[in-house]
Amino acid sequence: MKKIIAAIAAAFAMGAALNASAASTTFLVDDKTVDTSVSLTEVTEITTNIPCMKLMIGADTWKYSKDVKSFGSVTSVGRISGTANPNIEKGTGTYYEFVFDETTEPGTLEIMYQIGENKSLYIADNGTALPDYDGSKPFEAKTTQSTTINVEASHTYTIYAAGGSKLGFYGCTYKVTNKQKDFEEEIQGLSFDMIKGDNSDTEHIQSDLALFDNYPSQFGSCDVSWRSSNTDVITNSGIVNAQKEDTVVTLTGKFSVQEDTALVQEKVFTLTVPGDPDDNAAAAGAKEALTLGDLSAVKNDIELPMRGIRGTSIIWTTSDEAVITADGKVTRAPGQDKTAVLTAEIARGEAKQTKEFTVTVLGYVPVTIDSYVYGNADGESCFSPVDGGRLKAVSYISSIKEPEEGTNVFVVIYDKDGRIKSVKADAVTADKYDKVTDIEVNCPMDSTDTFKIMSVNTGTLIPFINPVQADDTVAEGATLYVVGDSTAAAYDDTRYPRTGWAQVLQNYFDDITVVDYALSGRSSKSFKSDTNFRTLKEKIKAGDYLIIQFGHNDSKSGEADRYTDPSGDRFTEGSFKNSMLEYINIAKDKGAHPILATSISRRNIKDASLEQYVNAAKELGEELHIPVLDLYAKTKAYINEVGIEEAKSMFNWVKLKDSRFIDYPGFEKSQYYNTQSEKAETGISDTDDTHININGAELISQYATEEMARLGIPLADKVNDHKAVYPLPSYTTATTAE
Repeated sequence: MKKIIAAIAAAFAMGAALNASAASTTFLVDDKTVDTSVSLTEVTEITTNIPCMKLMIGADTWKYSKDVKSFGSVTSVGRISGTANPNIEKGTGTYYEFVFDETTEPGTLEIMYQIGENKSLYIADNGTALPDYDGSKPFEAKTTQSTTINVEASHTYTIYAAGGSKLGFYGCTYKVTNKQKDFEEEIQGLSFDMIKGDNSDTEHIQSDLALFDNYPSQFGSCDVSWRSSNTDVITNSGIVNAQKEDTVVTLTGKFSVQEDTALVQEKVFTLTVPGDPDDNAAAAGAKEALTLGDLSAVKNDIELPMRGIRGTSIIWTTSDEAVITADGKVTRAPGQDKTAVLTAEIARGEAKQTKEFTVTVLGYVPVTIDSYVYGNADGESCFSPVDGGRLKAVSYISSIKEPEEGTNVFVVIYDKDGRIKSVKADAVTADKYDKVTDIEVNCPMDSTDTFKIMSVNTGTLIPFINPVQADDTVAEGATLYVVGDSTAAAYDDTRYPRTGWAQVLQNYFDDITVVDYALSGRSSKSFKSDTNFRTLKEKIKAGDYLIIQFGHNDSKSGEADRYTDPSGDRFTEGSFKNSMLEYINIAKDKGAHPILATSISRRNIKDASLEQYVNAAKELGEELHIPVLDLYAKTKAYINEVGIEEAKSMFNWVKLKDSRFIDYPGFEKSQYYNTQSEKAETGISDTDDTHININGAELISQYATEEMARLGIPLADKVNDHKAVYPLPSYTTATTAE
């Protein structure tokens, strides 16, 4: 027996010499025919010339014989075969184990085998069957072919024929994955057809491009961001605005693998936008497109655009410089609203158009209320009063540069019969000018109580603001906006079942409109350069709500356009808190209600990098009395409850023609339906531990509404009876539908 095993080992070594390669080695069986069968009582180990791998053969009896075959990248002159059906528990029968040690570099193993009619192939990774190789799919006829699987360090891959059959083994090739090189080749191989939209070629870009924000690379799901060399002609979102003359624009896509931050690659497209010579049509189109958003309650300066679409220029004039200047500077009058008209002259060539905007600039009062927060009996912050709770704090902003002595802000709590229960006062001083000042109230307040805020001078009894009563109802016609990254973003059928949680949040509300502005690949910093950010500033109004969720992409320390520092305070430029503060202020300035949300967890036990941003968001909410939906804690609890393997059911782990999603008509349009990537060879179309599928999105949206109720956010009163399917349809039991 030792002589035969030595002969096989020598044959493997000879095969390696025939096909020597640093990246790929083929094992060949010796061209000699060995007719002797060897009786064995245990698994036989064969040392191969791959330093990191050994081959184990389980069989009662086996032999190898001449049998020249080629399939895929494997070429063999002989075959190992056994004479007994596999019995893994006893270590007998015909099966093969490829054992990779701790020095293994990730790569692919292609195995060529022969399998009998009506027999099924079984492949296990450390004892767990691979998708579509669980022994349930029989071959219609006896066949010789190869199968490729991904291999990792310290893993054992077992292969045999299920259903009572002896599996013949010819040989295999092992290829180390050169991630950087292969990823570069993959991205550089992408064609213009992927983004062309209705355009025919790169020389005639006349309509908007179909830019995507995610790409399913063989190395993992990629976030994709776009950068135009001339945003006046092609925006970063792919909107095309022809100029008078032909214009060449370079559009650069940046591809970042979510699961491996070292894999980043750029793909450049050089595009020509033909000139648009009709000046009159250009000016008319620019007039139609020009908007400044809601101008009925302006508090801050307005950013006035100096250029319009289609190569137009804009000159602004104002009817009253004392209210708003021609460059958008606002002057607020004490106690009185003022109105002025801004006029835009839109021109290109000799063509001119004008458009007027009526601006109402709100008058200011010396003291304004910024926020307030309640607490429950356990001291946790909430945003509606509860029995046994307290009014924790109130924040105000003073506009008095030199307040007279005795100027105070008073917080007065009344019971249901209008009797005063408690009063808290805070002196308004010069050092509090134009700053948020907290009054730590900490007085008992039940759900039937109310409170009012007023400011007077105790000497003169002159009021500085009228009494303000807390209003914890949802405004009629309120809109709930969401900004964030790919985990919240909306996707079309080409990505199904990948779904952002905010994409399905509307299902939980009947009387509230949900608008999802989240975008894939964005951080709290980079989102501000997108059209959605400007649109948000234009659309949000008093009484609306804004959920703000960032963190995943803020942690990309090697990317200056996305990274924010999780450790800095809210006053430090470049910090995560400071970046998030801009969204909060946009909401507050319009009289809307900001809500923070922590990032959802990735599919792992712990994510220290992400947790820094989760903690920063919670700290910022506490500092500013803003509610925080802790979606990280909710998703982490789910993963711990069901286990890391079953948690694939929430994330975008998708099998080809996945039985969980096959009934949705749009699935056939999806890039995950019948992909041609290397993952297809294992029956998988995506393995994504960051993004979520439709079922996971529904569950996380439900988590968001549960958090609203827990925190006493008035929106919780508008939640309907819709519920996510739970337990989630399982990835483990899903099959590839016929």
